[in-house]
Amino acid sequence: MVKQPTRTNSYVIPLNMNGLRGRMFRYSSKKVNPLDILFVYDHHSSLESCRGIIQLLYSSFGNVTAADLPGIGGMDSFYKIGKKPSINNYAAYMASLMKMQFKRKKIIIVGVGFGFVIVTRMLQHYPELQKNVKVVVALKGYADDDDFKLSKFNKIKYRYLAKLFSTRLLAIMARQILLNGPMLKLAYSLTPTIQERLQINKMSKKNSQDIISSEINLWQINDVRTFMKSVHELMMFSNCDQRIDLPVWHVAYRGDKLIDNSRAEQHLKVIYSNYRRFKTNGRVLPIMKERKLVNVWFPANLKKEILRFSSK
Repeated sequence: MVKQPTRTNSYVIPLNMNGLRGRMFRYSSKKVNPLDILFVYDHHSSLESCRGIIQLLYSSFGNVTAADLPGIGGMDSFYKIGKKPSINNYAAYMASLMKMQFKRKKIIIVGVGFGFVIVTRMLQHYPELQKNVKVVVALKGYADDDDFKLSKFNKIKYRYLAKLFSTRLLAIMARQILLNGPMLKLAYSLTPTIQERLQINKMSKKNSQDIISSEINLWQINDVRTFMKSVHELMMFSNCDQRIDLPVWHVAYRGDKLIDNSRAEQHLKVIYSNYRRFKTNGRVLPIMKERKLVNVWFPANLKKEILRFSSK
């Protein structure tokens, strides 16, 4: 079992969903007419690594709930209860969480990357929840494997490598040999492609060391089999087969190394009944721990539009 991070403050509460143990951040605002926001983090993330953006949502808009995902961020994996970490199972988990936490409330959902994929699938498979949602905000959102900036050869390569390392024995070997602290630090420090993806070659030494430390921590607390199995599915997935009668606000980062925002826009227009794109040109970092580094995720015009809901 993956070791869970320790409780950090009073906003962190234990979470037990269908036999899976994890944690949840729940920030309660003292604002007049606060908005209720559900935040769903990305594939290679944790509550701690997203603390900055969660606090930004809290201070700007109102109440924020963010829960661990099975096998990601230190929570027990689906394998513990005999299930696979499929998008469908994540969607069912998120639907249960939403029913438990919000009931009749109308909320705004903010999903990052894989988290947005889960939210979309949840709203498709559980359409009765759509009436409880005002708008879905997609940060680095995508909806189909064609949205990745990957050649057909690389998609096939990643798909089969991920399938191979999602087996129990190879996952254990990968954790012990390839994903230990010293090996990861060496890889992140010396590999130009990794440095470019994380943009650590463009920042101060202290900030780059913080990013590398956070990345290493994520590999240590996240379940390897879950990560690999999810990558395998993402290389051949699509959410474009069912409509959602809700607006989606898509924050598109112009310098995104992984997502083709134009393709993603086309697919999101197929799925959601109303699409709006918000552009941001700043440097978007994969680790969203520090508040000052995450403001770029929410451009001023997006904040303004979200705040309109509090006056309704």
